[in-house]
Amino acid sequence: MSTPDSELDKHLQALFGGLDTGADFDARLMARLRAESQINATARAMRARQQERARYRRALAELQSRRRSMLRLLTLDTLGIALLLVVAVVTAWPHLSRDVMDISRQYGPYIATLLGVLIAAVPLLGMWAEQTRRPIRLP
Repeated sequence: MSTPDSELDKHLQALFGGLDTGADFDARLMARLRAESQINATARAMRARQQERARYRRALAELQSRRRSMLRLLTLDTLGIALLLVVAVVTAWPHLSRDVMDISRQYGPYIATLLGVLIAAVPLLGMWAEQTRRPIRLP
């Protein structure tokens, strides 16, 4: 015949046998909690660093894309200005006086060269600024 106390002891031992009941339980618990929180903090810091790197790469790619699109727009603007200038000169040509015609014949090649250089300088300056600009560095 089995005693009810021994059976109860077996059940209680099975349920609560793994509990720590030592005298320095509080100190061991605090040490374990500190170690786990430090591991968690390190993992969180690594994750945050990776997220910031990915965010920085995305922002840098977006910035470079904007720069390229601005250069494209500058080039298109330059072509538009040149076309508008040609249309204005062709339209105004028959209405100019004889003196202006003589001056334009004499200095025409110089004026055309100067306008060409001026119009071409806009995208060239944009490309030069793009090449000389230093990338932004994060600490």
